[in-house]
Amino acid sequence: MKKYLFFAGLFLLALLPMKAQDTVIIRNVNLDSIGKSWENRAKDLAQIDTKRHRGVNIEGHRPDATSTRVEKKTFSGISDITVTNQFGNVTVKESSGKQVELEIRYFDVDGKPQAACTVSTSGSQLSISTNDANNGDHNNNQGSIPNIDYVLAVPKNISLTVNLKFGNLTTGNMQKLTANTSFSTVKIDYVEQANITDKFSNYTIGDAKYLTGDFKYSTILIQNVQSKLTIGIDYSHIELRNTSSKIDKVSIKGSYSDMKLSFPTDLSATLDAHVRFGNIEIDKKYTVKYSNESSSNFAKTKNGQIGSGKPTATINLSNLYANIDIE
Repeated sequence: MKKYLFFAGLFLLALLPMKAQDTVIIRNVNLDSIGKSWENRAKDLAQIDTKRHRGVNIEGHRPDATSTRVEKKTFSGISDITVTNQFGNVTVKESSGKQVELEIRYFDVDGKPQAACTVSTSGSQLSISTNDANNGDHNNNQGSIPNIDYVLAVPKNISLTVNLKFGNLTTGNMQKLTANTSFSTVKIDYVEQANITDKFSNYTIGDAKYLTGDFKYSTILIQNVQSKLTIGIDYSHIELRNTSSKIDKVSIKGSYSDMKLSFPTDLSATLDAHVRFGNIEIDKKYTVKYSNESSSNFAKTKNGQIGSGKPTATINLSNLYANIDIE
């Protein structure tokens, strides 16, 4: 664990654009924090970018701040929404109406250019994008970056795309969500179909019907999946607390990522689990029949069936340098 966190830090340093006067702060990365939660490890790694983005962290920004300006807009005939934001939050609520209600909360800073955004429509597409008031220069003192929060009330069946860095994303019931996030905290109540690409974030998902994603250096908590889960995780932690007994497929491919998974005891599914340099543990509460169970110094495989009925689902799991726990 200590070794790959060290190399993860080196990888991030290689990606950072450096100037001669820049000093990258990595003193908060604790390579010996094996007992810490994965959430705290992600926060530690996020501190590598502290010099370039002061005053913003993985938990969101300025919890006690009050907006300096508020603007409200209403749109009709919208079916697709794209929001692009950084250093601010995005909140999306489902409404019973047919119009899209947008509230823009500006957080201006004295002596700095005002926070600004571009809002446009094209047919049924609504686009919302935060302008960079600092022209890419974010080496400022704490709290000195102008930013914007967006609050949306949307009709059912809206397709939403969110591109977010250094902020919070909160959604209620969503039909379709595409999220591209980094250094953010994301909370999703329910989503019919979601596709997520993320780095260095904390995800909490209440219920999802179809969920696909690619996560790196992230923490993912999923309360329930109804039909299909297909994700890849690297240097992350996933906890899946439940699925429907009628789920079709669970496929998780990981590396350096602990998996803690729970399934209904009445689920019957084929199982294909494989790890290299890790363990596979399955709780005794599950009825398991193995067609192949092998173990060596470096690899472990467990193939067979979970549940006593005719299999109606497939569970495919693989991991590298970490464990698979079915609890």
